[in-house]
Amino acid sequence: MKILPLSMTETLSTIYPSFEITDKPITEQQISLLNFRITMANQLLVACIEVIENNPNFWTEIDLDDFKKYLNQNKVVIFDIQQYFSDGSRTIAILDSMKSNIRKIEKALANATAFNFDLERMKERVEDDFIRLPSNLKSPEELRQWLLQAV
Repeated sequence: MKILPLSMTETLSTIYPSFEITDKPITEQQISLLNFRITMANQLLVACIEVIENNPNFWTEIDLDDFKKYLNQNKVVIFDIQQYFSDGSRTIAILDSMKSNIRKIEKALANATAFNFDLERMKERVEDDFIRLPSNLKSPEELRQWLLQAV
């Protein structure tokens, strides 16, 4: 049986506990578990920021729609949870950190996916030297051999 990796959206729903309001007061243990889980989700965001900063190809390597869903789900969870905690609590501090990290990621996403109208760069690319592939290549192995000969 092949186990498929979880999408970011599925990971988020696995990490976050269901947070239902009941008439019973929330126990310290439940708050501690919630803080632990949102801290872990925040660490995923921090790691994501680090990867974005160090990998210029990050945006081409992921499913942007799934990633946007993940960010939006984080925002919804933050909004849902913060209503039940007072300012100054550890939970609010973690949620504020998550909001800040999401804003950083969304800014990087907007910058990375925005079209670059650098006409000088476009002109260089159009006027650049091009090497045509031979039309008789029929397999990846033939392409590799051709590339090795060209070097």
